[in-house]
Amino acid sequence: MLDEAARWARERGAHALHLYVLEGNAAAIGFYESRGWTFVAREPDNLAGIDLFALRYIALHTGARLNIGRAKSPLPKSNFIELGAR
Repeated sequence: MLDEAARWARERGAHALHLYVLEGNAAAIGFYESRGWTFVAREPDNLAGIDLFALRYIALHTGARLNIGRAKSPLPKSNFIELGAR
């Protein structure tokens, strides 16, 4: 599914993908990190009136494939397509 999302985003001109994971969601964090997504930020969030933190991860496009490696800094927000919900 991630590969399909990357293809879809690339066809629409995205240079990167980013997603948010709730800080306590160890299974999701492990899943994305095992596929090379890079943690770039810890951001305050609110879900159903509960203050919490969400972790932002990034995967960069390079050429025809998604380069899911270490990003030194995130691209401008206009170059992102956000995947899914937190």
